[in-house]
Amino acid sequence: MSDHGRTAATPDDARALAQLTRSVRARCPGVPDEAITERAHHVYQRYARAKVREFVPLLVERELVAEFRAARIPRIAP
Repeated sequence: MSDHGRTAATPDDARALAQLTRSVRARCPGVPDEAITERAHHVYQRYARAKVREFVPLLVERELVAEFRAARIPRIAP
């Protein structure tokens, strides 16, 4: 699995990203690993300047799970 050339800012960030991607994989088993990894890095980077970092992994995980679950909901044509 590739990390798409991205690195986490700190070892804590790297651990948090690894943990949250494992959790999202478990909660969204039909989503390809590459998609989870790509989106996790992208969303995590949006919080790079957050002053309070404690909740960043939780926020990222919640956003990813909501995004992937919403993508699986069948759309009803108008």
